[in-house]
Amino acid sequence: MTHCAWGFAAYHGWVRFVLLILLLATAPVHAKVGVDSYRVAGHRIDVDWIRPDSPGPHPTVVLLHGSGGVMGNLAWMQAYGEYLARRGYAVVAPHFFMRTGTIATGDILEMTASFPAWLEAVDGGIAFAASRSWVDRGRIAVAGFSLGGYLALAQATPSVVPVGTRGCFSRLKRATAAAPTFM
Repeated sequence: MTHCAWGFAAYHGWVRFVLLILLLATAPVHAKVGVDSYRVAGHRIDVDWIRPDSPGPHPTVVLLHGSGGVMGNLAWMQAYGEYLARRGYAVVAPHFFMRTGTIATGDILEMTASFPAWLEAVDGGIAFAASRSWVDRGRIAVAGFSLGGYLALAQATPSVVPVGTRGCFSRLKRATAAAPTFM
């Protein structure tokens, strides 16, 4: 399975990006939309999905929300999902905060402590996507914004884990003790 990750952690330009997505999302979408769930470590994780109104299989983006949670990111996630569906992509958006019962957070200590559990929920979201008949299992990407971007990058590079508390996971350190720290 091929994975790629996009991290959109930069603050500048996000307003223009959201406006562009909203502008592009105004065209009618011929897509199927649904809500489903999967289980990770005994926890139910809800997942929203949208896909083109054709059988597929479709290249798929697992789309991860930021620290505002699903409700804080719902409008742009829906617009972005519709934008991608019009272009032939399916989108799967797991509610990874359900793994820890989090609604939204800005607390760096909570994010650091919960990161492994959220990453486990993201892995479950990828497995959920791969289990759908309308998903091209060879073309699954992981994309996230802000906190979701860090999760996407961490999922794509399992030998790298977030450490430190300057900024939001501002340093990445290899899991092995001898490896260097990256800034």
